[in-house]
Amino acid sequence: MIGRYGPPIFQILNGLAGAYNVALIKAIPSAIILKKFGWFVLKQETLFDFVEKLSQRSSGQTGVDLGQLKNYPIPLPPLPEQTAIASALSDMDALIAQTEKLIEKKKAIKQGVMQELLNPKEGWVTRKLGDVGKCLRGVSYNPELDLHPFSNEFNYTLLRSNNIFEGLLDFNNLQFVDKTRVKNHQVIKEMDIVICMANGSKQLVGKSALAENVEMGKFTFGAFMGCFRSFENVNPKFIFSLMESKKYRDYIDVLLSGSSINNLNPVNIESIEFEFPPLETQDEITRIIDSLRIELSLLTSKLQKLKLQKQGIMQALLTGKIRLA
Repeated sequence: MIGRYGPPIFQILNGLAGAYNVALIKAIPSAIILKKFGWFVLKQETLFDFVEKLSQRSSGQTGVDLGQLKNYPIPLPPLPEQTAIASALSDMDALIAQTEKLIEKKKAIKQGVMQELLNPKEGWVTRKLGDVGKCLRGVSYNPELDLHPFSNEFNYTLLRSNNIFEGLLDFNNLQFVDKTRVKNHQVIKEMDIVICMANGSKQLVGKSALAENVEMGKFTFGAFMGCFRSFENVNPKFIFSLMESKKYRDYIDVLLSGSSINNLNPVNIESIEFEFPPLETQDEITRIIDSLRIELSLLTSKLQKLKLQKQGIMQALLTGKIRLA
């Protein structure tokens, strides 16, 4: 089954049974193409890009141009080779699924360990985040006048919500903003915590990433972002762990539930209360959580590489650049 309308368009579904309406297209393979091979053909990024560019507008929705889709040419190898290709790509899918499952398991372990370590003990003190740091709002700019197409000495690299992924900074899809728009305090420093302050999705508001081992003096953050800068009497990584906790997420969700605008301001962040242990204990807790965070980071990087590898293999096998006997 193919999703005909969007956004997003051209979603490929498999293993479903029952009636379907005009929003779906049913693809029935002929005798010259194996079902599993056809599945991978439909999952190609090149085909999706082709369909998306030719998409039409219907009742305010993006739609698949069925005529163009039917005429889209595909290299079709003999059935035995189709079987070999489908088997190779299925093995890649299994490896990706296995890695995703392991990541979810490690996330659950990390969350459980964090919950235990961050559970207040005797001698811990309740403080607002505003007592241990400052939340700063990002750079306002005119997209048409202030953005540069590439990095140079006259701009800063601009971090936006899409540059935060799984608690890490993602340096893909970057933009570059003119230095004249950036105030000194808006230049990211080592151990700053970058926060998504506003987004169309409530689930993304409040997500954060630690600016660790990034090139200093090169990065800033956009108007829908924030930055929490810790004072010297606290471990910034400990605060970042607090921002990964269920208590933090629950606070953000409650805060946003009473508003139709998915937007935080610095006071919202600075007003959150947590229990803080002595600095030495913060350092000990951070070392334990750090080891789990690094393990997850390596697995996430492995998963991204596997997905890229699969796309490359798909492109080579489905275009005939690599043949399987």
